[in-house]
Amino acid sequence: MARKHKVIALISGGKDSLYSLVHVTALGHEVVALANLYPSSSNVEAQVTEYPAGSCNEVSVLDTKGGEDDDPNSFMYQTAGHTLIPLFSSALHLPLYRYPIVGTAIETGKSYTAHPSDEVESLTHLLRHVISRHPETTAVSSGAIFSNYQRIRVEAVASALKLTSLAYLWQWPTMESAFRNDLGKGSLLSSMQDVGMDARIVKVASGGLDGSHLWLNVADVTSEEKLARTMARFSQLDAGAVIGEGGEFETMALSGPRPLWKRGIVVDREHRKVVDADGGVSYLQFLGGRVEDLENASVIPNIKPWRGMLPVAFDERFDQLWRNKNDSTGIELVIMPLKLYSSDPTPHEHELALLASANSSDQGPSRLLKETANNIILAYRHTHSRETQLTADGSPPEEKVSATPVSSIEKDIPIIGVQKTDPAQSSNDAHVSLVGIDRTRLRMQVIDIIKELHATLVSSNLSVRNVAHVTILLRSMVAFEFVNDLYERSFHWPGPPSRVTMAVGAHLPNGTDLSMSFVISKASLNERDSLHVQSQSYWAPANIGPYSQAVSVPLSTVNEDSGSKVISLAGQIPLLPAEMDLYFGTFRESAIIALQHLWRVGRAMSVHWWTSGIALFTAASESTVHTRVVELMGLWHAIHLRDAEEIADGNLEYQEDEEFDVGDAHLWRPWRPSSNATQNAASSRGKADLLPDWGRTSGSQTPPCFAIQVCELPRNAEVEWTSIGISLGEEASICQDEWLCKVQTNHRTKSSFNFGSIGASSIQEADLLLDDLTHGDKSYPAWEVCVSSRANSALRRRALALSVSYVPCISIWGLGGREMLLVARQIST
Repeated sequence: MARKHKVIALISGGKDSLYSLVHVTALGHEVVALANLYPSSSNVEAQVTEYPAGSCNEVSVLDTKGGEDDDPNSFMYQTAGHTLIPLFSSALHLPLYRYPIVGTAIETGKSYTAHPSDEVESLTHLLRHVISRHPETTAVSSGAIFSNYQRIRVEAVASALKLTSLAYLWQWPTMESAFRNDLGKGSLLSSMQDVGMDARIVKVASGGLDGSHLWLNVADVTSEEKLARTMARFSQLDAGAVIGEGGEFETMALSGPRPLWKRGIVVDREHRKVVDADGGVSYLQFLGGRVEDLENASVIPNIKPWRGMLPVAFDERFDQLWRNKNDSTGIELVIMPLKLYSSDPTPHEHELALLASANSSDQGPSRLLKETANNIILAYRHTHSRETQLTADGSPPEEKVSATPVSSIEKDIPIIGVQKTDPAQSSNDAHVSLVGIDRTRLRMQVIDIIKELHATLVSSNLSVRNVAHVTILLRSMVAFEFVNDLYERSFHWPGPPSRVTMAVGAHLPNGTDLSMSFVISKASLNERDSLHVQSQSYWAPANIGPYSQAVSVPLSTVNEDSGSKVISLAGQIPLLPAEMDLYFGTFRESAIIALQHLWRVGRAMSVHWWTSGIALFTAASESTVHTRVVELMGLWHAIHLRDAEEIADGNLEYQEDEEFDVGDAHLWRPWRPSSNATQNAASSRGKADLLPDWGRTSGSQTPPCFAIQVCELPRNAEVEWTSIGISLGEEASICQDEWLCKVQTNHRTKSSFNFGSIGASSIQEADLLLDDLTHGDKSYPAWEVCVSSRANSALRRRALALSVSYVPCISIWGLGGREMLLVARQIST
């Protein structure tokens, strides 16, 4: 059951922070206090001012001169209309705490590190004070929508104070599900109108807006259309502009639904003074205000939170998949299991030599190295446990790691921390679960891998921040929490690697409790981007561990390119994002929810194409396996249908918009595949909406998809989706065939990169594929090889002997329902 929080609400007085509180209340959390930061004055000592609930019914401002202190330019905080903030203690009947903004924006990078002179530390000071008054506090809410700058800093402060960050409006305008609630379809602003909010423009700064727009109620569809028409004449209209996310305007909320709002705020005309500043900026200076009883206010009942205003589970594209339960695929799948093999071919002589070396008596991790023109591939493996000197807290001895990136080296290094013994010794029983774990042995294995990782980073003059992605294989998920605690000590910094975790049971070699593989980017850290959302929202699951939802690095660090990126995504399980509970419904529904998470994260990272789809799943019987494979493969195919005719063939009905008009409400709604006019509108909102972006792809092939059966997944989930995404630069395009995704980054120089995802369903095919991986030329990239338990011991030996990421599993299935012995997937260029 979802935890119900005691919440401190960060309010600026604007529409977003107050509308976010409506959702906090509707989801059953309790708001215990309000917190606000306001412009400081050099004549006043910085201290917290407290307003008990119901204590301020009127404000009066005698100084009418205005000036910079009325509305300073802060990177972090909205301060327009700050003189009215004390009235919220009575309007919401909650205690209010205020503190002046001290300092300036100093730490302005992609992450935030506490700095005593940064204005963010004013928030830390204020929240510490509020917590001292309300020690029951467990969460803090904010109105962040698109601003990574604000969200990252609120999350950093919340994390330091051990609070959960709630940001229920995060990415709201990009979610089709936000416009498909019980109140009808509409944008964020009209959704505010639906619940009875009144939010007035108190400052205009760009987008063609001027003083005539001041005091306009944005929670009104007529005002919304007026704003859209005005902005469209002066700038490119997108989902953020019409709600003021680009600084076009700022607002002050005056009233909203009960029981959150007890009274409304009133500012008479004579108490509103227009101030025209430089650069076309105009704002209202308030000379006074008061609170009055609300009339005809909408009501959200206290006992059972009214959820008619909340987003539904699925965006429209995914809802169509859910509703077409009998035929979501548009294709016919025939399950084709493998035949069992009675004899094992003899391994090649050089492979036996490698296995002998791997199983030598040397203690600790040994290393295989394969160097290509583009990569250094390292495999770490244990033969048995050994004693390791630990520090007092059980962590590995401290290693000095250089933080200097090497931007002159071209590609990524897949560092493989796989502990290996003879796979023929492992049992074929895939459903072994451990009642307990050997904590000492497990700790040694984790520490050895992390030490070897650090040693490799040092030798390459890289830091742990260059790690882009990690894959963790466990013998049992019983060990997950213990391993995660040790893992977090190395990846506790902002923007850690993306991560996929699974348990593969007895398919790990005997004596091995876990395996870790690392992809390390040699790109400059300035070229590395991560999506590390720790706030709970409706958008996608917050990070529940030391990992990012996605990490983006350049496709190439040497070749000329126009900005193409490779994005590694974390595994997505079917969590309900707003509550972070696992969804309990049908397998099909769970798979759709997890797939939607993958899509939303991909869009946020501007992914245009997937190199392949990987659906990890669990199943207790062979018939269940077959049913789930059909559903997973069908969903992957259906979500890639590229036009209306194919949608119709697949029994999917997508709403088609009417002729595009700048004043239409759907202008700033998320993209839906329909008319050319709508897709043109989508282009103006950003290319991330187009996933998959068929307009930049030659051919009609869907990226390959593989369903991989494992023993356990995090949180006992039944399905987990993951992939590698490609974000295309301006000149780049995709050519997709059955197994190969070719990214052409520069048409003039013919520069291109390949991402292969190849399956083999017979011993002959598997041997040929492994021959290619073993004897490939210098340009051969790094591969992850998934091997089914149905593969014979010789095939498993061959795959294990390669210096690639080795993932043993129960079974593997490809598009069309064909069972496979192994799959090789490219994990790096």
